[in-house]
Formats: sequence, structure tokens, C-alpha cells
Amino acid sequence: MFKQLLTSMLLLATMTSFSQVSYRNRIEKEISTDFINDNVHPLGKNGVMVVDRGGRSYKKLLEWKYEFYNTSLEKESEKSLLIGDKMRKWGEYKTKTHVHQLFRDNNGLIEMVSVNMVTKEFTHVKGDISGKVKLLGLTVLVDIAVCIASDKKTTQLAVINWVTGKSEFIPIS
Repeated sequence: MFKQLLTSMLLLATMTSFSQVSYRNRIEKEISTDFINDNVHPLGKNGVMVVDRGGRSYKKLLEWKYEFYNTSLEKESEKSLLIGDKMRKWGEYKTKTHVHQLFRDNNGLIEMVSVNMVTKEFTHVKGDISGKVKLLGLTVLVDIAVCIASDKKTTQLAVINWVTGKSEFIPIS
């Protein structure tokens, strides 16, 4: 019995002498009703982008805040955009170089925000998808975003140039 107790104490002592303390990086934010976390985008070797939307509108505009952190989770930069408070984020698409967000209201107006993940530059365009169409799926190919738009009678491709904001419909037979 004494040998077993001595052996277990020696094993316990040797295990604690070889253990290591590890610290993990983390982002700490104050709890606030001013902003609501929307999404976190890993950017690989460029760090991470945290997207927050405003909790309250001001003059019919809602603030969207984009914060960039490096791989050590230290804040590098922050940018805010004002988007109409009637706009709802409808879709999001990530490519190798950009994160694209499509916002839409009930009247067919759209806004598209594209963030270059390397340079952290923004492209913010406004456009119009006329009529009460239902958008399905979002894909981004080079300079255009493509959605399937359907109403009660027809189905079409909605093609939106995210650089200029122009949009057009292509009927699907």
C-alpha cells in the first residue's frame, strides 16, 4: 500500500514538472447594444475581419462596422459604412480575394459591399432590381454577381456588376 502511494505521488510530481502553460489569443469586446455581431471572416495569413451591424438607425441609415485584426489578433484598422436601414443582408459570397455582401430592401433596391481582403479596400455600389422578385443563390464571377431571380411568371438570371452597380436580367427558357 505504501509503495503504491509513493509511486502515484512520484508520477504526479513528474507529470506536473513537465506540463506547460499555453496562452491562446482572443478578441475581447465590450458587451454593447450599439452594435450586433454579424459575422467573422478568417482571412488566412491576413488575419480576420469582424463585421458588426448597428443596433439603431440614425437618419434612416444603419452603420456597418468592419474591423480588421492581424494573426496575433491585434486590431489593425476599422472602417464603417452607412447602409439604408430598410436594407437587409440578403447574401454573402467569399472568393480568394474578396468578401461580397448583398443587401436588398422590399422595393428592389440593392447595395453591394465588396471588401478586398489583402488591401482592405471597399467597393460600395447601389443598384436596382426592379419588381418584386425573389432572389435565389448568389455567386460572384470576376466583376459580376449572379443570382436567380423569379417572380410569379418567369425565372431569370440577375446579373449585377459589383464595380459599377449596373444590373440586368437574362431570361431563362
